[in-house]
Amino acid sequence: MAKSTFFTAEEIAILSQRGKAAWNNLTEEQKAEHIAKSKANNKQVELTDEERAELSRKGKEAWANLSEDEKAARIAKSKANNHKAAMTPEERAEASRKGKEAWANLSDEEKAARVAKAKAGMFANI
Repeated sequence: MAKSTFFTAEEIAILSQRGKAAWNNLTEEQKAEHIAKSKANNKQVELTDEERAELSRKGKEAWANLSEDEKAARIAKSKANNHKAAMTPEERAEASRKGKEAWANLSDEEKAARVAKAKAGMFANI
């Protein structure tokens, strides 16, 4: 969960639940419209595999040319911008246990539906 100084964790959970409920109340056509609008607003540049490889090579070359101090500064900046919730190993283990328990409580049909939905999202533009 992102760090928030405006909403409490409880408020974020309530807002998230409301958003999920609103999504679930949409028709398939409305969901398709929302998805199409989101894709239209996605400003990422489409790249060929060759272009992606060339940009990757240039990025690695630029990183290699940085001094150790510059690398450390960029890493520190990246860590400062990481807004994941800090978790202790115990909290992480508990969250993992709860997730596994929730998965185990799903029917085979529900599991298959979730896997299919995840795959459809991952491979949508392939």
